Amino acid sequence: MRTPVCHASLPAAGFVDPWSVRAGARAALHLSSADANPRVSVVRLDVEPIAPSGWTPVVLRPCVDVGVFERGSWLEIPGAVDSGWFRGLDVEFCVTRNAGPKTLAAGGGFRLDIGERVTLTCGDAIAASDHVLEPHRWYVLRIDAADAAVDVTIRRVGLDDVVVHLRLPSVQTQPGTSIALGAALGAREPTFNGRIGRVVLESHQGMVEWRFSPRERRTHVAPVVGAWPPLRVHNNPTFAVSSARGYGGLDAVHLHDDDLGDCDWDASHALDVPLNAPSGIYAFEVATRDGTERIPFFVRPIRPARLVFLAPTATYVAYADEFLPAETYPWRCSDRGHRFAQDNGLRSLYDVHGDGSGVTLSTWRRPKATLRDDYRYPLSDSPHLLPVDLQLLKFLRLQQIDIDVLTDHDLHGEGMHALRGYAGILTGSHPEYWSGPMMQALDDYLDGGGNLAYLGGNGFYLSVAMDGDRMELRRDPADPIWGSAEGERVMTDGEPGGYWESRGRPPQGLVGSTFLMMGFGESRPYRRLPDSYADEWAWLFDGVGENPIGDSGQVLGGAAGYEVDGVIEQRKTPPALARLATADDFDASFQVREPLARTLGAAECARLRRADMTIYRHAGGGLVFSVGSVAWCGALPAAGSDNPVGAITLNIATRFAGRESKPGREPGAGREREAGRKPEPGVWS
Repeated sequence: MRTPVCHASLPAAGFVDPWSVRAGARAALHLSSADANPRVSVVRLDVEPIAPSGWTPVVLRPCVDVGVFERGSWLEIPGAVDSGWFRGLDVEFCVTRNAGPKTLAAGGGFRLDIGERVTLTCGDAIAASDHVLEPHRWYVLRIDAADAAVDVTIRRVGLDDVVVHLRLPSVQTQPGTSIALGAALGAREPTFNGRIGRVVLESHQGMVEWRFSPRERRTHVAPVVGAWPPLRVHNNPTFAVSSARGYGGLDAVHLHDDDLGDCDWDASHALDVPLNAPSGIYAFEVATRDGTERIPFFVRPIRPARLVFLAPTATYVAYADEFLPAETYPWRCSDRGHRFAQDNGLRSLYDVHGDGSGVTLSTWRRPKATLRDDYRYPLSDSPHLLPVDLQLLKFLRLQQIDIDVLTDHDLHGEGMHALRGYAGILTGSHPEYWSGPMMQALDDYLDGGGNLAYLGGNGFYLSVAMDGDRMELRRDPADPIWGSAEGERVMTDGEPGGYWESRGRPPQGLVGSTFLMMGFGESRPYRRLPDSYADEWAWLFDGVGENPIGDSGQVLGGAAGYEVDGVIEQRKTPPALARLATADDFDASFQVREPLARTLGAAECARLRRADMTIYRHAGGGLVFSVGSVAWCGALPAAGSDNPVGAITLNIATRFAGRESKPGREPGAGREREAGRKPEPGVWS
């Protein structure tokens, strides 16, 4: 169903492709605007104050249109109707939750709708059955086209009983007409909510069969039997779900009437990024008669600096356009991005579809209305994600720390190659989502002696799969947000979704702590622990003094809050891990996460109501430092001031940048220990 973008809450919206662009390359803005003649410029977001870039974008279209959302997924069998009609069609299907009648199959002059009745329409003729199809039960639809009639039967899978039988005279149709499954060709109505399994077409050329492989999320599916053009898959349905054969095959596809793939909007403007462009976070600034919006993108350098900030774009995509229904989540403040999501029926990976199933797919090639430098999260009435990460970069640039910007998507696509030349990685405030290739690249980097500063909380927590612009999430069945059905956690890359700790990669084994609890009460300051006074870590606390560390901040008023990590003593812990500081006395709004609470028990949970700051030297020779709080970067000092959070952050950044260490080694240098050669401490290049 095609619907124009509603701009009541946001005067302009769009996306940049590529989202992460190297200096010297071109980035294009794909824009929808209520104002046909907006003024578009380019600004830099990660400096204080936000500054014009001095770069002039190229106008590709003299007038900007209001974009269109193509909503709802469906399947298309191209050219299934020839001049002599097709002979027959078999489709395995099950119905989930539909509001009103929905089209199950249409084309070649017929249309089959299901709802409180099953209705067959051929031209002006209508036949109907009052049989109501049971939700979540598998059926086989059979359409025969012979003897100048359309004959429809529906049977329950595994049984011979016919629950629906309809027959009408056929009508003439154009040769080469497609058959649509889950929608009517050219229709304006919402599409079908349900699953499609095996599809078999009988034509004058013989039998053709399509199956949906759990390892492929394609826009075109070639037949497994027979010769025919590929079946076309529209608008990002969910693959790898159970079919009539149960969970063994996962060879069905789940269609939703609110599925939304990438927005195929024409580019309105383009930017040729200069070769000498500083790496950073930029935005196309779109000034309209109703207001100004900034649409961010990332610039990578030609030559690397010593430090790199890993922008958590996987987390950005997961949260983008969260629906946040007010009847479920009480809002503390309003935000125009969430209003835009509700106005346009958008969904994030934290939402469920209209039929109650979890949203598993998202893409960066569509508007991300909640990804803004001025964004405030309604549940906490505080900045979240991009604005907090910008606070870190602004602080470092004010301190004249040279740092590049790399994205999760860059790391996924390029692996270890993306990290070559960097002495240290600094994460953002909420690096929650990681793909397998990202984890492998980080392992290789640390094995080569690299340094990591985890400056956030709830990190390295959930696994995702990436395929071009698309990102897929399958949650654990016990996830409190929404759970995948048992047996349906397989992602595009063939790996199980859910928690990384369920895949043998607990965050504590990597960064020293693990996600413990969340809440929207007051954030707390850290206090130093005895390990922080050891000679080995004196440099980290240079200029810090005594407590408290972070008794104010933009995220709920302190340095430890929203989501926090701590050390669980009986869990896997890196050797010689030092607990440097802790924050506690959190109010009752902070709850230990499920299912950890069930595993540990009430007494242990009460003892673990804290956030821990940790550090250790890993086997590759470098350092891994963790603050264990989403709120940390929000407690950094403003321009012209300082505080202990700023001092610690600056100390770790300067250490990693090599101001107190020598130029480093190539990846794999950590293995020098195995050869009996002692590596330089904390050094990598």
